Amino acid sequence: MERWEMWRWLLRQRTGSVMDRKDSLITRWGRAPFQRVFTMITAVALIPPLAIIIATGFEYGAALEEDARDQAVRHLTTLALIQNTVTAGVRQTLSTLATLPAFLDDQREEQEEILREVLWRNSEYLHMVRTDTQGITRVAPRLEEPRDLSGRLHVSRALAGEGFVAGEYVRALVDGEAVFPYAVTLRDRWGQVSGALTLTYRLGAYRDVLDMLNISEGTIICMADHRGVTLFSNSPGCLEAGFARSLLFSPESPLRGGEDPLPREEEVLTGLYRNQEGQRTFVASRALRLSPLDPPFLYLLLAQPEEVVRRPAQRILLRNLLIMVCSGAGSLGIALFFSRLMLQSRLVYLMGAVSRISRGDLAARVSLNNAPRELLRLARAVDHMAEALEARSHERDRTEQELSASLEEREELLREVHHRVKNNMQLILSILHLEADYREDLESFVVQLESRLRAIASVHESLYGGSSFASIPLEELLEHLVVVSRGIYPDITVDIRMGSGNARVHLDQAVPLALVVNELLANAALHGAGSDGVARISIFFREISPGDERGEGGFCLEVHDGGPGFGADFGGAQALSMGMILLHALATQLGGTLEFSRSEPCGGARVVLGVPARQERF
Repeated sequence: MERWEMWRWLLRQRTGSVMDRKDSLITRWGRAPFQRVFTMITAVALIPPLAIIIATGFEYGAALEEDARDQAVRHLTTLALIQNTVTAGVRQTLSTLATLPAFLDDQREEQEEILREVLWRNSEYLHMVRTDTQGITRVAPRLEEPRDLSGRLHVSRALAGEGFVAGEYVRALVDGEAVFPYAVTLRDRWGQVSGALTLTYRLGAYRDVLDMLNISEGTIICMADHRGVTLFSNSPGCLEAGFARSLLFSPESPLRGGEDPLPREEEVLTGLYRNQEGQRTFVASRALRLSPLDPPFLYLLLAQPEEVVRRPAQRILLRNLLIMVCSGAGSLGIALFFSRLMLQSRLVYLMGAVSRISRGDLAARVSLNNAPRELLRLARAVDHMAEALEARSHERDRTEQELSASLEEREELLREVHHRVKNNMQLILSILHLEADYREDLESFVVQLESRLRAIASVHESLYGGSSFASIPLEELLEHLVVVSRGIYPDITVDIRMGSGNARVHLDQAVPLALVVNELLANAALHGAGSDGVARISIFFREISPGDERGEGGFCLEVHDGGPGFGADFGGAQALSMGMILLHALATQLGGTLEFSRSEPCGGARVVLGVPARQERF
């Protein structure tokens, strides 16, 4: 169990290390320079044509081997045809001579003349000999002394009565030249063996034959007898003993023909043979027989080194590889040049623009016109990003300016509010002092003080409930004052009519105006009730245009009720009342005027507050 856990741990470690190397390789290539990536892509693109060239080279090499085999078959077939023609000619010559009367009757002088004539007419024949039954030469035009030829294979076989036979490689008795001998059995008129007639064929005659075959360079052709002794070859090295024998009879040789070491007539055996030096050689052979039942008397061999066979394919493969390498290098150089011209320079320009943008130059733009489509898209994206950043920067600056202005305004308004609060406190103290001088009724004093304080509070309520601290809506202020008055004096009804729906009053006018309206509402609630005990009050606000009869503009605020109106003694003791003194003081603070009259045609009190435009701040 512990061993199994150890193997699992080793497997996890091995897998993890392989994955780490894979990730590091991917990361390394992902961070590779552009030129390296482009070179890798080009190199990968060259792999398929390289594989095609190599595969084509091997196929061409195989085709050359097949062509070499076909050519070897043709050459050996041609040589076999020539050799069979030679053998047939020799057979016909010897058979014809054996039937002549001179040979039947053993007329030696005539035999010699005939043999000389044959040798003179056939230069490829080196020597002809007539032997007796013991193998001793009796007629030999080119030999001075008799020789014993009974040890020669072809002679012994002919004397044995086998008829036309072929011999084996020998050195001729004349000139020591390499020849191939033939022999035929001689019989007398009674059919008894009387000797043998031999003929030796010059092996040098085959040189002209090989010249006619147009043998390719490096190809070796040789002829060997039944023992594997080389009779003739176009290569001096093949004349050494053992070359043909190793090809024909070696167990490792592909020319043995399977279980039957003697190949059939007209069968060409081919294969690859490795010599002692380890060199591979393409070899082919064909056996020649005097008859289908006879063993081979001659072997035709062809050998060609594999490198010679494949040399054209190797040259073409090397040439194609060299062409591909040169063209690939040229293509890569051209591609890198154009990539530097069309991509890298534009990428550097793009990176410069991005760098300027990152340093805060939001007005920088790429503005590529003549570039690949992908770079154009990237450039447009960078330009859009810069434009968006620039717009956001402008928006941020504008927002900061607005926030700064708002902060300054709020700070100023805060100081103004504190100042107004101090003034309001001072105003309240002044009202208290006035009330203390004129009021003897404590309950009435408390009610009036409450209404005035609530009027001041209405101003501040409208102020912090609005969108601006510099001014407040006039209609909203009047509605708050009406609510305050109704809370103190329930038996009143108030109708507000605004000549301008968006009129606003500045903060420094709001408190005095609120106190004026509060005093008028309180006066109407106390003195302007009708016969049913309900005070019906109307408030009307309108703006005064500069061409109006009242002056150069401003606003006018009218408050009238449905009560009995001002008495006949108005302006006497009433002018010195607390309310009148406060109204005139507040009107003076506003820079306006107060008019008191009787409301027509229904009667009732009517008070008009006019504020000129030069004092008005909305």
